[in-house]
Amino acid sequence: MPLIACAVMLHHSFRFHAIIDCIRANGLEPMCTLHHFTHPQWFEDMGGFTKEENIPIFVDYCKRMFGWFAPKIKLWATFNEPTCFSFCGYIAGIWCPGERMGFTKCGEVWVYSGGYHQIEVVKSLQTPGAPQPPQGPHLDI
Repeated sequence: MPLIACAVMLHHSFRFHAIIDCIRANGLEPMCTLHHFTHPQWFEDMGGFTKEENIPIFVDYCKRMFGWFAPKIKLWATFNEPTCFSFCGYIAGIWCPGERMGFTKCGEVWVYSGGYHQIEVVKSLQTPGAPQPPQGPHLDI
């Protein structure tokens, strides 16, 4: 992950903490979805979820988010609707990156975004000292 991306994430984390605190102060339970149909251009330029070697970047991002926000958030989803994301972006071409009829890429994105990375996130969180998300039925991975 580029250094500038880490700095931007850190900067925005302060804003997200304020938003989460406001949500909780008003009696609501926040939920975090780690990927919701979009990712940074630099990640797309690297091949995004069409490249297996990019999965550790997403796993690192997930671990960072868990480390920053797990004390305040109980409900997590790693990836929102990977089938819809891959179909609309690589076959229908109506979402980024706007490819049409890219069946092979659609399949790669579906595999790497829909299941493979989730296994890697769980495995990485089992290492000693790794930030831990909340346990139980509220974790959607």
